[in-house]
Formats: sequence, C-alpha cells, structure tokens
Amino acid sequence: MVSWLRPPISFYKLNTDGFSRGNPGPSGAGGVIRDEVGNWVRGFSSFIGRCTSIQTELWGLREGLKLAWKIMHIEKLNVETDSQLSMRILHFILLATSLRIVDIFSINYGTVPLNISIVRATNVQII
Repeated sequence: MVSWLRPPISFYKLNTDGFSRGNPGPSGAGGVIRDEVGNWVRGFSSFIGRCTSIQTELWGLREGLKLAWKIMHIEKLNVETDSQLSMRILHFILLATSLRIVDIFSINYGTVPLNISIVRATNVQII
C-alpha cells in the first residue's frame, strides 16, 4: 500500500507527477504542496503539449520548485515523486548548485515514492 508520509518537522512537502498518453504524446503535470502536518497549502496542474514521459515528470518538478521557492519562498522542502530518473537528474542538478541536500533516501521504485529533502540557499536562481 502506498501512503503519504509527513515531511520532517519545519519542512513543507512537494508531491509531483507527470502524465503522458503515449511516449511522446499529449502530456501534463501537476503537484501539491503540504505543510508538516499534511494540510494542503498550494497546488498546480497544466497541460504541457506533446512530450515524453520523462519530460512531463521533469516539468512537474520544475514547476513545483518554482512555486515553492519563487512564489512561496519556502526554505525547507521535501520533494516526493514516483519517477526515479527525474529524482536522479534533480539530485545531480542540486549537487552542481549551492543547494544543500539534507537527506536523500530512495526506497523500492514502484512501491514507495522517492524522496529528497532540500534546504534552499539564498543565492539560488530558479529559471
């Protein structure tokens, strides 16, 4: 059984997902941000156009991070998605920036979503 797990104390949690009918095909992405006790804070969804499945997953991550950091100014964020490849890509991006990765752990792909917790540095630019 898959269930939502609370983020660490004082963190918000971003859950994202992308979807594509075909690969490539008509696609979209969405996500939700919740506080440390699970209350819904903000959400988003959008039709992207014709994309591959990994493009939709990365689009969802990017839009979620933009919402959390540029609009909401969240400093401590736990990110969760079901895409192992997009989390690996995000991990490498974070290592190449001034973001500090607090906690990285992965659990069996396909049964429990993958997580990464991030503390945002003040000088990070999100495009």
